Parts: sequence; structure tokens; C-alpha cells
Amino acid sequence: MRAFLERIEKEWLDDFVYLSVQPLKDLGVEIIPFDGTNMNKFKQFEFEADDIVIGSVEATLIFFESQGKNLKYLGYPEELYKHLWRDIKTTSYFTADKMMPYPFFIKPAIDIKLFTGSLCENEKQLKLIQFLEQKVTNETLVYISEPIDFLSEYRCFVHKRQLVGIKHYTGDFFRFPDIGVINQMILEYKDCPISYTLDVGIYKNNIYTGPKAYSTALVEVNDFWAIGCYGLDGKTYVRMLIDRFQEIKNK
Repeated sequence: MRAFLERIEKEWLDDFVYLSVQPLKDLGVEIIPFDGTNMNKFKQFEFEADDIVIGSVEATLIFFESQGKNLKYLGYPEELYKHLWRDIKTTSYFTADKMMPYPFFIKPAIDIKLFTGSLCENEKQLKLIQFLEQKVTNETLVYISEPIDFLSEYRCFVHKRQLVGIKHYTGDFFRFPDIGVINQMILEYKDCPISYTLDVGIYKNNIYTGPKAYSTALVEVNDFWAIGCYGLDGKTYVRMLIDRFQEIKNK
């Protein structure tokens, strides 16, 4: 096994790349740094099936495409719809504002690197995305969803159907998610990868008062590659990533 780790101007791309170095060395994995500013050169590597890539979405997809793997965005598994607590629709870019009134959140449904998900408050903002991202056509499939005011968001790391870490990444860190709800999501998500994350948010539920007034909802599910660690233990992170790459290879 070899691990291709992405650098930008001799610095590791991000903290999740940096924290992977020592655990990989401890496992005896050969580390091959590559320049993330030159993807054409990266494409020229002769990858092997047991290799892994720790870096950007673009670099990781180049590797998977070289292995004949076509990965889909996990996003909103059907088993977990009830935990979203908001209306989410799949539609074409052209019909987005016809399916849901402004404001709404929009993100690509298939090509996860096509554009960054964002809140659209009017037609001008919707057209701006298409202007800036010329690969976005009227037929591009997108998710649109009702906006929800998350007070705090956490990334929950799941390995072999077990919750192995929770890391805060935005909002009020005093607002902690309901562990019981997270474990229920894990239990209900039957068709899951060996490693993945549940991004969850805490929002004000106007139905209740007191402690029950704050509820935990699913933001999205992320596959375990090109994924931020937010301070998760490096050994855990690397083990999860290796297991997921091997699962993808075997499928």
C-alpha cells in the first residue's frame, strides 16, 4: 500500500493530511507527496488498487476514476429522511425556483465538486452560480431544501457502525447534539459504508420549551474520503480511511 498525500507549495493541503503522516509511518505505509497545483502530473502516476489518496476532492476523484470507480454523493440516505426535519427536493437547475419559493439552499446532487452549496435568496443569486460555474447547465441535477437555522453543527465519525468521535465545526459549541438521536441514525442507516460521517445540527424547535426546545437534525452524510477531520485522532482517521478505500476497491 502507498499513500499519496497532497501538498500545496511544500505545505500539506490541510490538517487532515498533516495528521495522517505519523499514523501512516507507524503502519509502514509508503508516503508519496504530490503537488496539488499540478493535477495533470498527478494523473500520470501509475496507481495500484491498494493505494490511497489523502487530499482534495479533485485529486481523490482522479484516483478513483483511474480505478474505474464512479462514486455517488451520499448526502441524504432514504433511511434517514425523517431526521432531516426539512423539505428536500431533487430537481433540475432550471426548475429549482419553480419547485420551492425563495430563500432555499441549493447544492449539486451528483457532481459534488461542481459548485459550493449556498443559500439563494432571489433569482439573481441563482443565476450568479450558473454564471460563475459554466459547467452548470439548466439540466444539472440539484438538491434544494428549506433553510434551517442551525445554532451549532458537529461532525460525527462512524466506523463499522460505531460512533468513534464527535467534533464541533461551527456555531455555538455549548449546544451539543443528542447522542441518542445520533445513535438512532446509525442504527437506521443499514446500507452504509464501513466509514462515513454524519453532520448534524442543533436548531430551535418552537414546539417545546426548556431543554427539549433544542433538537438534533441531520445536515448531511459524507463518504470517508477527502474528508475534514476537525481534530479527530490521527490513528482513528487513517484506519477509517484505509478501510473505506479497501471497501470501495472490493466493490
